[in-house]
Amino acid sequence: MSDDKDNSTFKTDSDNIMDSVDSDSNTKEEHKFGANEIDMDPEERQKREEMKDFDTYLRKVLDDSIVKKSEITCLNFESWFVENGIKHPIKIKYQLGSKPHEITILEKKYQLKELYICDSIKSTRVANLWDLFVGAKVDVFGKPTILKKCCFKTKEWNKFYGAFLKEIKKTLIDEIKKYERKKFDIKIIKDCEGKQQGSINIAMLIKQVTALKEKMAKYRPALSNDIVIAFESLL
Repeated sequence: MSDDKDNSTFKTDSDNIMDSVDSDSNTKEEHKFGANEIDMDPEERQKREEMKDFDTYLRKVLDDSIVKKSEITCLNFESWFVENGIKHPIKIKYQLGSKPHEITILEKKYQLKELYICDSIKSTRVANLWDLFVGAKVDVFGKPTILKKCCFKTKEWNKFYGAFLKEIKKTLIDEIKKYERKKFDIKIIKDCEGKQQGSINIAMLIKQVTALKEKMAKYRPALSNDIVIAFESLL
């Protein structure tokens, strides 16, 4: 996120994206699959092979972007609990590198190798950075704890990547509508953002974009890949 432009919100013209990829995709889809493979350079062929596991591919693209930007080294969230009418703060620092994560309760700091996200009352799993947002529920020493606030840099991180994924989501939905008239499954089109800043559920957006990309690939496989590659080049 450089100083010479506002990167806090991902902005692009979806129509321009589609103009740049549609004609090329049409040409590819006029040929048989084997001919397409021959025409591709090795890097493009490898990229499209990796896209077959699209969830993994998309997460890697996002992870690589974080490394490339390098300005963000951690995500900072706050929560609290009330005891005897007094509100006690909980601070959670999620490190993006190899350093241990930190939880501070009543001014006492604890270091953790792993932070756990609560998927349900009885189910937890190791969290990664895309699981975290204002409203997410994490395990703090066995107690489910809702992340209630975040710092400015964490808000900007959440806003930027949320906007990037929402733009891909919108583009895919618009394209799929050209081939399908039935209603979309609500799970893949519902809003992933709460009312507070920093509340975009990026992990859910990744799942939605993955499902939409797979749906688009049934009609225009080359175009579905090209849309993603075009957006990827803008990160």
